[in-house]
Amino acid sequence: MAAVPGQLIWEVVKKNNCFLVRQFGRGTASLQFSKEPNNLYNLHSYKHSGLANKKTVTIQSGGKDQSVLLATTKTKKQNKPSALLHKSLMKKEFPRMAKAVKNQVTDNYYRPDLTKAALARLSAVHRSLKVAKSGVKKRNRQALKRTVGLDNGDVGSSSSNTKRGSFNRCFSFMEVSMEPAVSSLDELDSNKFKAEIKRWAKAVVRYARQVSGRLGRSSRKSDRYGSSRSSLSHAA
Repeated sequence: MAAVPGQLIWEVVKKNNCFLVRQFGRGTASLQFSKEPNNLYNLHSYKHSGLANKKTVTIQSGGKDQSVLLATTKTKKQNKPSALLHKSLMKKEFPRMAKAVKNQVTDNYYRPDLTKAALARLSAVHRSLKVAKSGVKKRNRQALKRTVGLDNGDVGSSSSNTKRGSFNRCFSFMEVSMEPAVSSLDELDSNKFKAEIKRWAKAVVRYARQVSGRLGRSSRKSDRYGSSRSSLSHAA
């Protein structure tokens, strides 16, 4: 297989192989991906193909200690798949790893046309390792208020003041309390906050039942008063 030219291999595999992925677009704007190994961009093209080229570059996660694996193909071992790749494990900072990749791909005249793709792949792998180590970064949120009250605006008429007074008496002691040291949702204890919300919700339900009971009694009184007036008018 080492004597077979890369262009001939590409003509054989470019239209049909087990690594091809669905094609997107039509005509000259079409784009097809490939799952083949040793393909930095996973693009189905002769330049990035890991099957048709004798010199390939692979950059992927090392699997341990947030390391990155850099592998290149040995041109003299094309007939020995077990010894085909020259692997090196990198555990350095990103600038030093980028310099090592550039030295291996560009400065040794190995595949200078893949320098940009190799650095882009290294950046993506390194960024994914940082996310996996620290977890998904949460969005910044505004600081929580110390208490969440039930204030409904300015004072109105005397009847609204009476209702507002009974409302405030019911909920003045049921404000959702927060820890004084908490300044954002990231520092908030979710269990304590859920307990405070449940306590506040129970108070709302209790007040709603009281209001519905009062409204029911007043409607029954009005019905009795209306029926008594109608009976008196008939008697007259």
